[in-house]
Amino acid sequence: MEGKPFNTAKIVKGMFCLDCGWPIVHICCNDGMGQIDPYCTWDYWAYCSNKTCVNHVGQGWDQEDPSFSFRQP
Repeated sequence: MEGKPFNTAKIVKGMFCLDCGWPIVHICCNDGMGQIDPYCTWDYWAYCSNKTCVNHVGQGWDQEDPSFSFRQP
């Protein structure tokens, strides 16, 4: 197996979880997203980096920021 490119996942600068304050992770979901949602049609996904947080499951990311996030400069 080959490693995935480093740009498929990143911590979003200045974006945090509303529930726990941890940083938000942004990923390109080209493969394997069917394990989370068999009907996944999202190109991008966002989730809380805190694996004990309710928002760690995440949600699809389209034009708007994820509903569980806030931005801080």
